[in-house]
Amino acid sequence: MPANLSGWTLSDADGTDTLRDAGMGLLAVPYQYVLVLDPDYIEEASTTYDSVASEDALIVTISSSSFGRQGLSNSSGEMVRLMNAAGVVIAEYTYSTGNSEGHSDEKLRLSAGDLAVNWADSDVLLGTPGFRNSVTPPDRDIALITCAAEPAFPPIGELFQLNARFTNRGLLATSNILRLSVDTTGGEAWVVVATRPIDALAPTDTSEMSWELMLGATGIARYLAEMTESDDDSTNNRLTRIVSSSVLAEGIVLNEIQAAPAVGRSEWVELTVAGVSPVSLSGVVFSDGQGIADTSKRHALPELVIAPGEYMIIAMDSSIFLEDMPSNTIVTVIADSPPTLNNTGDSLVVWGATGGILERVDYDDNWGDGEEGTSLERISLTADANDPVNWGSSFAASGSTPGRTNSRALNAPRRELKMSVSPSPFTPNNDGRNDVAEISYTLEVPAGSIDILVYDVRGRQVRRLAGGQSGQAEGTVLWDGRSDDGTLVPTGRYILVLEAGNDHGVTRERTTVILARPK
Repeated sequence: MPANLSGWTLSDADGTDTLRDAGMGLLAVPYQYVLVLDPDYIEEASTTYDSVASEDALIVTISSSSFGRQGLSNSSGEMVRLMNAAGVVIAEYTYSTGNSEGHSDEKLRLSAGDLAVNWADSDVLLGTPGFRNSVTPPDRDIALITCAAEPAFPPIGELFQLNARFTNRGLLATSNILRLSVDTTGGEAWVVVATRPIDALAPTDTSEMSWELMLGATGIARYLAEMTESDDDSTNNRLTRIVSSSVLAEGIVLNEIQAAPAVGRSEWVELTVAGVSPVSLSGVVFSDGQGIADTSKRHALPELVIAPGEYMIIAMDSSIFLEDMPSNTIVTVIADSPPTLNNTGDSLVVWGATGGILERVDYDDNWGDGEEGTSLERISLTADANDPVNWGSSFAASGSTPGRTNSRALNAPRRELKMSVSPSPFTPNNDGRNDVAEISYTLEVPAGSIDILVYDVRGRQVRRLAGGQSGQAEGTVLWDGRSDDGTLVPTGRYILVLEAGNDHGVTRERTTVILARPK
């Protein structure tokens, strides 16, 4: 039925205002929103809400120049009361303060009363005048809320129960169909396990479905519970759950530690898999030394499966994304009270779902060179994690290798060692043509030191180039045809020997160059 608003009033408990016609009348039709604006907005031709308010809304104003006694307070909540022409209170609500500027108080469910629990700050700037409130639930919305195994880590080959809970977050009773699928490949090869109907569920009601299942020989499976019929909010229609035997977390290892990042960069650690089997992070948590005795300092890792050859970065803030990482690197940022990786040393612990320690590294500041921006890299995934010999400063030009094979790893991919020289012959006579020899090299891995030695055909060293400087994986050095004492060497064939040193020893490569006199 239409509602005649003639004689209706608004009050802030200190003053009362009568609703007035703003040019559209005072008759509100069913399901029409009524927007009450103070006279100043209309008289001063304000336009703030012109593009925001619904054209279908009934716009009215009030009898005085401001709401209530002196307008609505921004510093403390006031009770706003709506009364009909007979003085009967239709609704009353004490609004909250502290909203973000421009965000109104909105009612959640129109039929659920005016208690504070039925109100929330609007999700959109300037609110939703003349429209459905942004915080009001959709009409039809069955949401999946949990999907869990019982027991949480079932043994391989034994039955367990998978339980999916769901609730009706909509305003109307709603039905749907719930489908359960499984993937045991680690990819997206979903196989349907069962499909069951959900009978009409009343608003706010919760229910659940259960399936009796068994883990296969791999000891790990991903389950997908999903609503097959669309409703008004599709974002809560799917849940995945990894179910694994507890032993499948035991292959996770700490692989790289960035405790002294460059200015403006994040501290981080890297996890990877030691072995040939996937690892489940279900129930796994990470901590630094503080979390050893204080369980509140431990941080749950996302429920994922990490395959051999994959990496996961645990970062202490979002500046980790400034690092050069492959796009498929798994990254989790601990934004809430993150651990602090001490430059002088710390204890890093990966805890299993049952509370045991899966991996612990007690690094020390003498494990690397302490250079800012350079990470500590693990050399062997299978050797003792707390052996100082198993760690060292990264050789990478960028100072670290997040999401990539460590530059120090024993199984790091090797590039072919190459050295070339051009031009040959070269003629160092200062005529501007071919005066220097350009010696280019490519190393297997970045080197801690580089030497290029020049020998004559009788084996005598005549020049040392590069001089033990720190070397990148690729580089170029020039020779001007002179010996270490600055004199021009005789024409002839010379032997160039590249020596690249790192913690694994010295790598050598040789080539020749001809020094000639111009004709």
